[in-house]
Amino acid sequence: MTLHTVPPTNRNPVCFLLATISGIAIPLFFMVSGFLLIKKNGDWSYSKQKILNIFKFSLFLTIPIAIINRIFLPIDWLDINAWLTDLIGPFLQKSNLLWVLWYLGAMCLIYLLLPAIHNLHKKFGSKFLILATISFATICNVCFSLNITIGFEQRIIQTFRIQNWILYFLIGATVHAFLPKIRESFYRPSKSHSLYIVIPIASAILYSFFLKYVSYPHGAEVEYNFGSAMCMAYSLATFICLLLYKPGVFISKWIKRLSRLFLPAFVLHIFVIYAVNKIIPETVLELEEYTYLIKLITVWTGTLSLSYLIMKVPVGKWIFRI
Repeated sequence: MTLHTVPPTNRNPVCFLLATISGIAIPLFFMVSGFLLIKKNGDWSYSKQKILNIFKFSLFLTIPIAIINRIFLPIDWLDINAWLTDLIGPFLQKSNLLWVLWYLGAMCLIYLLLPAIHNLHKKFGSKFLILATISFATICNVCFSLNITIGFEQRIIQTFRIQNWILYFLIGATVHAFLPKIRESFYRPSKSHSLYIVIPIASAILYSFFLKYVSYPHGAEVEYNFGSAMCMAYSLATFICLLLYKPGVFISKWIKRLSRLFLPAFVLHIFVIYAVNKIIPETVLELEEYTYLIKLITVWTGTLSLSYLIMKVPVGKWIFRI
């Protein structure tokens, strides 16, 4: 929500910090997937079912919007290409409102690769995960270098920047494989509990400085930095600290409540941003430095409230489930 609400070009330093550090959301999505899926029996039947579930969920969103477009816009009801663009286009960022579904398109590609990853992991164990992660980290660093020289990934839609998504998937899987050793080596409740908060914050600030002074001067915006070593370090440090951190009862309760809202919030926040933009035009936001923070709070509260109400309805729980 923050990444899509606050532009990093805003001259306010707080807005720039929020916009740049929130880019970690995308790597974390894939790291969580790798962490959870590596321990499942990821055969072809499992991957096929997950891909079908993604398509089913997507169609529940795209079909009503496609019909509304044909009612209010001059679109031919019999135009097959237009239907394909409306129904499949969001996976390829070809949608005004549902372009965020590119993430699910990328996850379909991950699910296609999952059986091979599982077979190689079973055959070679953690050595495969380490070697594959290092290999993809190298490839991603080369792509990042090309981003700040010739704008390499600007020619590729998010869905097909697959080297980045495989990398973070593998990082999550590798962390899962070594989690017992990580906990044994680093978890010290009495001494280092506060470090699990301090380290991600420090990493976030360092990453923001990296973007401001190394990447942005070359025109490589947040989405073109996922292949950088700095983003990998920031994502990995944050992910491990979140795994090691042991929250109290109050925080655990809120994490459980908010986690149920992830998928509806992921989809609906674009609609909320669209509505807020109609109320507060972009021209007004650019005149006042702190107006973006007001917009951000409005998007947060609006999205979470709407998601909560939808998930209270049985049909909402059924639709927003993959």
